[in-house]
Amino acid sequence: MKRGFRKAVALWLVFAGGAYALALHWWGLAPLAPTGHGLPGGLVVAARGFARGGETRLPGLRLLPSTPASAGMPAPPQTPAPQSEPAPVPTPAPPLSVQLDVPLILQTPELPNGCEATCLAMALQYCGLETDKMALAYGGIPRQDFAQRRYWTEGGDPNKVYAGEPGGYGYYCFPPVLVNAANRQLAIGDVAGTATDASGAAEEDLVKFLADGTPVIVWLTVDDAPPRRNPDATWLIAGTEQEHVPYSNLHVMVMTGYDEENFYVCDPLGRHSEMPRGQFMALFRQMERRAVVIE
Repeated sequence: MKRGFRKAVALWLVFAGGAYALALHWWGLAPLAPTGHGLPGGLVVAARGFARGGETRLPGLRLLPSTPASAGMPAPPQTPAPQSEPAPVPTPAPPLSVQLDVPLILQTPELPNGCEATCLAMALQYCGLETDKMALAYGGIPRQDFAQRRYWTEGGDPNKVYAGEPGGYGYYCFPPVLVNAANRQLAIGDVAGTATDASGAAEEDLVKFLADGTPVIVWLTVDDAPPRRNPDATWLIAGTEQEHVPYSNLHVMVMTGYDEENFYVCDPLGRHSEMPRGQFMALFRQMERRAVVIE
């Protein structure tokens, strides 16, 4: 009778364990692995004390020591550690001083009003192009002479042409004219480089150009005084009704270097070789920060 009682208890434990295993499987806490007898491997009952040898063996069943409920549960997903951004590479500071070997060319006596052509010749020769100021003034840079009408004077637009005669009665042109002329000359001479309008450059931009080995053509004044305009010389831009009141003291130079106190220039009139940085920047700003570079 005791033996029959043990079997009954063991059988009850088998079915109770099966229900427990099914519940774990239902809630996703443990998988059911079938045995060779077609019964779930999770139906495990410890029947120690009810049968000899500490185990009760029933036909078709394997009674093994029970395992924790967490056995067979999938591992929780691992969250990858956040990737830190690489530290930015600092921009190296420019050297404390620079002096470029730009050839000095004087505009006089041939071109008393040809500072633009002369400065362009300096910059192009520095780039390795064989050219001269006269070829640029009378062929390389487009220009337009003045024409006297009945009640007004008609002249060129300085943003498109040189206004007047650089060897006589002439005025000036602005950066777009030199940019176009320089790029034509570079293409004809098959010399590497591109001219660009650098107008609006800040002081640190000018320093960077020079530190990179690029001279800068700049528009300043001939007497180092603030720019002046001459209403008595006003002309009407040809083909328009737009008046142009010309500067009376505009002058163009080539920046060639700097140090902590000065900017160095090639002045086609031979007056300057250096200017205090504060004075230079004041004139440069007053002349609307006009500039051209060839890189």
